[in-house]
Amino acid sequence: MTTEKSKLEILIIPIVITIIGIISTCLITNMQIKNAETLSKAQIESTEKTIKSDQQIKIIEIFSEKITSKDLNEREIAVRILGALDTELAEKMMTAIVQSSNSDTLIRNIAKDIKDEIQRGYSYVVVGSFSSLDKARVHVKILLDKEMTYPIKIFNNGKNIFAVCINGQLSNKDAITIKKTLKEKFKIEDIYIKTSKIWEEINYE
Repeated sequence: MTTEKSKLEILIIPIVITIIGIISTCLITNMQIKNAETLSKAQIESTEKTIKSDQQIKIIEIFSEKITSKDLNEREIAVRILGALDTELAEKMMTAIVQSSNSDTLIRNIAKDIKDEIQRGYSYVVVGSFSSLDKARVHVKILLDKEMTYPIKIFNNGKNIFAVCINGQLSNKDAITIKKTLKEKFKIEDIYIKTSKIWEEINYE
């Protein structure tokens, strides 16, 4: 029963966090539309940072509850959930777990594996996700019109969702750097980092 509950939690908790992210994004979008004339860019960016911070706090709350459990399965769930949700936050937290002398050997090993995967190069800088390849191609053209200096690639996530990515597969550190550059230099706001081993590059030309 405990094992079934643990498996169910692994599936449900990421969905809950995803819903929180979707709702937060919708709130930002609606606010931008309604207050486009009066709300400055600085205010919008400040709101986005606040909402992202709130999301990370929620993730940490769930993580903290699980990682302090006496049940080893619960602690394993905590580490795996964190690794699946937010790569920037996950790398920092995994480092802390690996370096902690109080962590179980199994938990430290799992944390180290996830940290290594993040650093090795399974991260993608996503600037758009589409249900069809044609729509993804259109978005690529829009980016090229911005005189984008980075290579633009399209990846299939394995579920026929086509992600337009900048510079292909990257380490998390490089992905964070490129994300920051895209926001500052090219004014691209709809951008996030995704980590995956199964994405397949599509030749869209």
